[in-house]
Amino acid sequence: MKLSAIAIDNEKLEQGAWVGDIPELEGVRFKVRGLGNTDYRRLQNKLIQLIPRKNRRNGLSVEDQTRVESRCLLDTILLDWDGIEADDSTAKELKFLPYSRETAAGLLADPNMARLREGVLYAAAIVAESDEDDEKEVEGNFEPASPGT
Repeated sequence: MKLSAIAIDNEKLEQGAWVGDIPELEGVRFKVRGLGNTDYRRLQNKLIQLIPRKNRRNGLSVEDQTRVESRCLLDTILLDWDGIEADDSTAKELKFLPYSRETAAGLLADPNMARLREGVLYAAAIVAESDEDDEKEVEGNFEPASPGT
């Protein structure tokens, strides 16, 4: 395997980019920074240290993990979204939910919105992947043009 196939786009990791084609969230896109960006790591370490030592000695509880992850997603990963339709929409007039930090905080903390959280995590996990591999994969799916066409 070539090193270039392993490399990530550090600018997308740190600054963010739009990611679509998210499993189970058709038509939704997230503008995200990558998991493990510098701010994410700093905040995650800080929040874990705030948990009493006795509660982290044998690993964090699911509740503490979720709380830390939600805060990190909100503060250092999710920048914007597109394609999330508000529940009060009608078939005639689509009303899309605009991104706001307050709305995102409520949705990311809501256990019923686990699919949304998973979508943001998925986008953050792949945002920094190299586009070169995608272009080569697409090119390989086409048959060569026949002469004279």
